[in-house]
Amino acid sequence: MKKQVLVLIGILIIIACGQEQAKKKVPAPKSAKVETATSEVPRPKKKQKIINKKGSKLFILCSACHSLKENEVNKVGPNLYGFMGKKAGIKDDFKYSEALLSSGIVWDEESLRKWIENPAKYIPGTSMAFIGIKEKDRQDALIAYLIDQTQ
Repeated sequence: MKKQVLVLIGILIIIACGQEQAKKKVPAPKSAKVETATSEVPRPKKKQKIINKKGSKLFILCSACHSLKENEVNKVGPNLYGFMGKKAGIKDDFKYSEALLSSGIVWDEESLRKWIENPAKYIPGTSMAFIGIKEKDRQDALIAYLIDQTQ
């Protein structure tokens, strides 16, 4: 009986040692090329997802007055679809303030940032009643969201 117990313990030790070896990762030879499925699939940038999520939350401040998608109606403010790269105040179906119409602004990231920061300061006499967003990271998020959603 003593012999059988010793043999059994020996077998268990051998099995246990084999399992420990199986758990250890064996590095691939340096000359071998290993391709994985993830190397072929482009992944979205995590930072961009975070910005768009933050931007969508910030757009809540704008959504009472503005819509974003093509063919959505104007609200208190104009629909913003396709506004980037265009002169301010060009939509025929919206009545803009004289100050905005005569501003000569073409919407790009720089002009949009100034506008978002403080519309009344950027274009005195504008009819847009928005206090502004002062923090650059919040401006970045909202601008990225607007560009993404209005193309």
